[in-house]
Amino acid sequence: MPARLLWTRKDDLEARRLYESGLTVTETAAHFGRSSGGVIRALYRAGSRPRTKSECRTGKPAPYLRALPADRERALVRAYRKGTGPKELSQRFGVSIACVFRALKRAGASRRGKTKFKDLTGKTFGWLQVLRFDGHRPHKKPHYRRTRWRCRCVCGKEVVVDGGNLRSGASESCGCNNGIRGCNRTHGLSASREYKIWRGIKDRCENPRCKAYPRYGGRGIRVCERWKSFEAFFADMGKRPSGRSLDRVDNDGPYSPENCRWATPTQQARNQRTNRRVTFLGVTLTVPEWAEITGLNYHTLFNRLNTLRWTVKDALTVPVKAPMGASPEIREAGTAVMVAVRTGKLPRVGTLTCVRCGDGANQYHHHKGYAYHNRLEVIPVCARCHEIAHHWPDERFGAYQSQPLLS
Repeated sequence: MPARLLWTRKDDLEARRLYESGLTVTETAAHFGRSSGGVIRALYRAGSRPRTKSECRTGKPAPYLRALPADRERALVRAYRKGTGPKELSQRFGVSIACVFRALKRAGASRRGKTKFKDLTGKTFGWLQVLRFDGHRPHKKPHYRRTRWRCRCVCGKEVVVDGGNLRSGASESCGCNNGIRGCNRTHGLSASREYKIWRGIKDRCENPRCKAYPRYGGRGIRVCERWKSFEAFFADMGKRPSGRSLDRVDNDGPYSPENCRWATPTQQARNQRTNRRVTFLGVTLTVPEWAEITGLNYHTLFNRLNTLRWTVKDALTVPVKAPMGASPEIREAGTAVMVAVRTGKLPRVGTLTCVRCGDGANQYHHHKGYAYHNRLEVIPVCARCHEIAHHWPDERFGAYQSQPLLS
């Protein structure tokens, strides 16, 4: 039989009747001369559905449907708007609760909240007596609306309060008892910066779940017994000066009155465990502090100690050389040495050792000056000895034999 192009409502109902009488989808399609997919669509239009594999195998209907026909979906929405709950709808229509919510979302029906309306009229919360319902607080999402109640305080003033604030105890009066409630406060500084600092040091030292605990409580830093109380902490340290923070003088010591101070950001940075400390003449200070005392630039001192590997005495006592400027004599002497190296008259300095300390050399030094006849009178030196050569008497380097020319 040729496939039929158009199906009427009568054909859909007939396909449903034949299918529910026991025929398979293939047999029903052969009866109508239509494809199996057309029969399945006809069954859905008629308010039925094809049996699943498990239903064909067991002979029992599936517990839930994945989708509903349009007419049954509309019936589900109507039942929901009349007050039927999602669980009851799921059982009545044979679909999952998720399918019910999807159907409601497609129909534009808002989901009701889990809690029901609670009438608070006549009840008393603290100093407030509820008089009547005063509508909902507006919200762009209808199910987030909160009830509002008009209440009368014992002082005679009427106020409108959220129902959630009444039940939780957040609102107990119109505000007239704020002064009276203040007598129950412990210290009245829970919102201050000092209180937050005190809570922070206790958290770092006593709470293993704190991220900073391994660097404080985990390595033995403790809060002294006196400072277990915020009042004692505030009495010892006082109000925090502007721009300062709590600092321990000894990084391995406890939080105690003898070991703590209000420090500036510079003092905090110089008192870290990661800082390098240099000892000279029995005094131990950080590199920035030695730079301030000696008048040297911090980066110059840091470079001498870490890059050039100078001794502490040389790094702190050798002054910085004055700028040599752009003297023509110096430029010509430097050019002559460069040309001599390229032409093979002088060996490459990287293959030589420093004449003073024996380390690897990295530059030539004009130990007899920059005069024309001394342009090639040079000795190989390392960077440290070359720096010293400009600040100590030239006799110390003038005694060295000049590097012999190769040709």
